[in-house]
Amino acid sequence: MLARLAEDLYWAGRYLERLQHTARVLDVTTESVLTSPQVDQREIWERALATLVLEHAFAERHTAVDGVTVTGFCVIDGANPGSVASLIRALRENVRRVRELVSSELWESVNDLYLRFFATNVRRDLDDHPAQLYGFVKSAAHAVIGVAVETMSRDDAAQFFELGIHMERAGTTTRVLGTQAAALERRDKTGLEAWAPVLRTCAARETFVRTGRPADARSVATLLLFSPVFPRSVRYSIGVANAHVTQLLDAAAHAATGIALEEHPLVARRIGRLRGRLDYGDVAEVMTAGLAATAASLEADLRAVHQALAERFFHHTASGDLQVQEVRSMEPLR
Repeated sequence: MLARLAEDLYWAGRYLERLQHTARVLDVTTESVLTSPQVDQREIWERALATLVLEHAFAERHTAVDGVTVTGFCVIDGANPGSVASLIRALRENVRRVRELVSSELWESVNDLYLRFFATNVRRDLDDHPAQLYGFVKSAAHAVIGVAVETMSRDDAAQFFELGIHMERAGTTTRVLGTQAAALERRDKTGLEAWAPVLRTCAARETFVRTGRPADARSVATLLLFSPVFPRSVRYSIGVANAHVTQLLDAAAHAATGIALEEHPLVARRIGRLRGRLDYGDVAEVMTAGLAATAASLEADLRAVHQALAERFFHHTASGDLQVQEVRSMEPLR
């Protein structure tokens, strides 16, 4: 597969996962503000921006940190590459560029998401019924993922697309731990009511309740970092990503018969080390270091894996910035 097509598929997966994560963060934050009027609203919106890695971009253009300004920036601001509107455009453009490699059903589901989102008055929806808007975005993103799984052949195209999803998912869960969960840890908060927003942001509330564990930093970190079965845990996501990398490297080796290949490519070594760190991780060590420090260390490892992916499969050196596609990003729609 051409490197540029592989990169488009990988970033389509990342944009799709980031889209639903952004909607979930904003949905949970909005509900928290509405149901807990005593909380410091500026602080909770600043934390949402930090979770989405948009705090610096927001500060460059806005001084007021409130619900109207933050949601406008994160949902409809076309100049913000991390807004819902920009992510939907980028997702559609990337899938359009690889239409010959994906199923027609996948393209139609992405195009339907695009058309339905931009057919509405999004600012009005944000003001009148934000929960419905966020629910639509999350459901539509889940539907696209389901269509991809059900209709795409298990070939390199599907591998790159799903690799992007799980690399992004590992990063989003890590950032939730480093911002929202770390804030509760510092305040020594316990109880399901306190930790519910963190768990809901990762779609983990019901799964956590079924574990029967007390709601505290240690138990939440155990689930979100080390669960081998919860699909949004960092361990699970990196396990899936590692499997995709292994299959892509095997396919490349098979296609390059007679060509000398590196025995253990850099990307395999980096993602293998990260997987080992998570497979054999100790939550006691995490609690000693703190959630914020652990998240920062994991993000550094994820950036290293991302850079190795870019060097091996996309034939360029990534900047390490995971916010937007490094090459041909955000091209205008044609």
